[in-house]
Amino acid sequence: MFAGAAFGGQRNQLIHGKTAGFQHAEHFLPDRTGHARNGDVQFTLFHRRGGEHTRNRSTVKSPKRLVGHRSLWLVQTVSETVTIRAARREDVPAILVIYNATVKEPAAAYEDSPNTLRQREEWFDYYQQRNFPILVAERAGLVVGWASLGPHQERSGFRFTGSVALYVDAMYRRQGIGGLLLKALLETARERRLHCLLAVIDSKNEPSLQLHQRQGFREAGTFREAGCKFGQWRDVVYLQYLLDDRSSPGH
Repeated sequence: MFAGAAFGGQRNQLIHGKTAGFQHAEHFLPDRTGHARNGDVQFTLFHRRGGEHTRNRSTVKSPKRLVGHRSLWLVQTVSETVTIRAARREDVPAILVIYNATVKEPAAAYEDSPNTLRQREEWFDYYQQRNFPILVAERAGLVVGWASLGPHQERSGFRFTGSVALYVDAMYRRQGIGGLLLKALLETARERRLHCLLAVIDSKNEPSLQLHQRQGFREAGTFREAGCKFGQWRDVVYLQYLLDDRSSPGH
């Protein structure tokens, strides 16, 4: 799966009851009293059964809704054998393998050569330092996919706009993993009070285009021959997701 990733921006803040964005500098959420706590929001998928909700992983079948509760910074979803969680530095080698596999595909990851481990470690550290979320999908102890949310551009006027990237190991595609990752990114973006998310996808990458559209992304336009790979020009599609209906950015 491929969606455009941004590599810049500022740290993020959720200001108490007000809008925030990538240009701000805190990353703690206020609790119900309005005081910031050293934590964010954890999301666990619940399955409704007989009017009740269960959190027993062995009984979770088809996730129905997201319920938020406080914990250490983490976004986690559970669906039978797949867990979506915040990436750790020890996940970087697996992230690298998944990414480099897509570098070999014509309609994904516009790179001329595979990344090195050092490049991915630097990318990971950069995102961690700037408080940009990176999530991984884990099945049976293996990282089988990952996703990230970064800023669209460095300029302050784009501080409410994020850019998403999503990659799933080829062996685990079409199993709902990409959808779980994308849903988790959407929840993370809402918690950060972002307004708009963008995905940049190769025009021939139908599975990724359909995945994003199923989650509510809408096509905003196509840029002809805006990318290149394997000696060919590539058309790229911009998709957009509006997270709320704010009439103005606020402060």
